Amino acid sequence: MPKFNFHLHDIKVKKLLKSVLIPAAFILILFLIDISLDIHEEIAPKHLVIELMIYVVSIYIGYIFYRFYKLEKKTIKDVQIDISETNTEIKYWQNQNKSLIDGLSIKIHEEFKQWGLTQAETDVALLIIKGFSLEEIAGLRGTSERTIRDQAASVYRKAKLRNRIELSAYFLEELLAPLNQ
Repeated sequence: MPKFNFHLHDIKVKKLLKSVLIPAAFILILFLIDISLDIHEEIAPKHLVIELMIYVVSIYIGYIFYRFYKLEKKTIKDVQIDISETNTEIKYWQNQNKSLIDGLSIKIHEEFKQWGLTQAETDVALLIIKGFSLEEIAGLRGTSERTIRDQAASVYRKAKLRNRIELSAYFLEELLAPLNQ
């Protein structure tokens, strides 16, 4: 899964704001020139009020963009913190349960050896246990779905199981035993 580059995103947003800043300053200068010319030409006050309202609305829109940027920056920071905390929790869980995970992996491979699975059948069986569809396994292994279906059938036959559900249940049954036993 590709990682989101928060720093690069922040740089892009700053560039966008800078590119908006120059035209906004130019609009301000033009507005001030227009007002000064209108005052010298004795333009009707209604016209000046309308131009002032346009300028105020423009400033308000700029303020909304600025607030959006600040909100987005805060949201990105929150996401970064959440990702960091989640990664820390994952590492903690993995470290706490490493021996259990390793033991389960060893047990699964021992069963595969007892069943006499080939390396290809072992790979397919592991992917089935992980929940991948036959189509997904074919894509991952670069083979046809028909080949994967045949290998899966061979796994089930050698293990004396009927389907993917029984294959997964075979290994999960011991893990899900009641705690009081």
